[in-house]
Amino acid sequence: MATNGSAAAYNPPPSVLGPKQRTDLHLSLLAYLQSHGFERAYTALRDDLQEKGGLDAGAEDDKKYVGLLERKWSSVVRLQKKNMELEGKLNSLSLDLKSTTSSPGPNDTTTATTNSLPRTSTLRHTLTSHRDQINSCAFHPKYTLLLTASDDTTVKLWDHDAGSLEQTLRGHTKSVLAVDWSEDGKRAISAGADTLVKVWEDEGKGNGWACVRTLVGHEHSVHAVKFLPGNDGRAISGGRDTTVRVWDTATGFCLKTIIIGGGNEWIRSISPSTPPTTAGAAWSNLVAVAGNDQMARIIDIGSTDSTPKSELVGRHSHVIEAVAYAPATASSYLHTLAKIPKSTPTTFLASASRDRSITITTSTNIPVLTLNGHDNWVRAVSWHPSGRYLLSASDDRSVRVWDLEQEGRCVRVLDDAQIGFVNCLAGDKEGKVWATGGAEGEARVWGTASKSASITGVVSAYLFLRGVHVYGVLVCHIKGLRKSTAHHSTSFEGREHGPHIQVMQNSNPIHFINTTRTDISIAPLSFLSEL
Repeated sequence: MATNGSAAAYNPPPSVLGPKQRTDLHLSLLAYLQSHGFERAYTALRDDLQEKGGLDAGAEDDKKYVGLLERKWSSVVRLQKKNMELEGKLNSLSLDLKSTTSSPGPNDTTTATTNSLPRTSTLRHTLTSHRDQINSCAFHPKYTLLLTASDDTTVKLWDHDAGSLEQTLRGHTKSVLAVDWSEDGKRAISAGADTLVKVWEDEGKGNGWACVRTLVGHEHSVHAVKFLPGNDGRAISGGRDTTVRVWDTATGFCLKTIIIGGGNEWIRSISPSTPPTTAGAAWSNLVAVAGNDQMARIIDIGSTDSTPKSELVGRHSHVIEAVAYAPATASSYLHTLAKIPKSTPTTFLASASRDRSITITTSTNIPVLTLNGHDNWVRAVSWHPSGRYLLSASDDRSVRVWDLEQEGRCVRVLDDAQIGFVNCLAGDKEGKVWATGGAEGEARVWGTASKSASITGVVSAYLFLRGVHVYGVLVCHIKGLRKSTAHHSTSFEGREHGPHIQVMQNSNPIHFINTTRTDISIAPLSFLSEL
């Protein structure tokens, strides 16, 4: 080492680095500063090291140190990323192990919820019929029906329990970008790049679903559409023309047009606020919209102003692809994370962005969580009905599960959820079945298979029900129920819905039976639970 004669001997402070590692670090820093034009910092550091005897004469000219700091730093980042991936897989495996080695008791909802989260072993069906990428999917609120919307200009209706295609709905002339169901499931709605919003209803008598109204008004592609809470037939749509429109789907009239962001906002996602939990309470009329301006906006669609004041929430550094209000069941977790008293009424929403992150904020823009882990654009977010979990889907082809009870920790990673980008994600209202749609044109159904009862001797009953409001007696031979064989008969009412029959008891829907299926195997009917 070259040492300045007038300087005291250099005694480095205690460090985990050895002499050779310290020298490499010093020289790497010098090379970095010089190569990036930080001449004053380079000169100061070099002189200081030479004065203290921490640098060999001429060592700073060694070219092998150029770029070394960047390479080392990149290696650290890769290792950190790999560590996070392994940690996520460990959490996922731990969750799977817990769900397979424990049996839920009568009051144990945690294990039951864990069992319903999607994982590789719970892939039930791969739905193949679309000829182009799938952009949106939605579960029927009551029956085993799933809608998918695709760039091939069609909407397809599936029986997700059987994995079969029920019907292809045609009418759009360009890509179909969004679909949704009404609360009662009697109507479906779709929106497309052809600027149209279409309302679909089941015509009955075996004719299937048909377009009953086309809602015209948007001037560019429509990227988002949702039915509003309240089951009053109102729906809301938004798109590239920077407007949000409220529709009466029963008449086809546009009730209101709202210009978003001064006409500069491309709407990509819409989420109505959570319906009230108190019976008879009015819905708040608040809707979150998000898109290209990198923040979500909360607007009051009940306002008489055509450009109502909006609350900006959830700052991102890139386009927002999806926004979703948190259900009321998530309130206790989120109040705790936000350090807000649970007695304070607060609403929360999650937003997913092309910046690869998910943010959870209050409706007054108080940050709660930022979830990082995806390696590409995050396309969709969906809340588990329990409120404990948030699921996300990304162009990295994965679905991630985030646990709010563990401060937003990623507890499950479903790698290769689709062959291509995962464009959409949806769950049924109980969170037991999940669906994803991919850029390759496939939809996949995930969920723990329900305990099924094999029912025989009911073919005559199916034929007997081929009418509307026909009463009869269902005589079932049930196998596999409580590890025994039982017989049961009950009175019921059957209502025909195209190729399906809705089985009801005391005016309450019990099951939705697909009469076109050759395997007569359905989930246990609720009125058989006493066996």
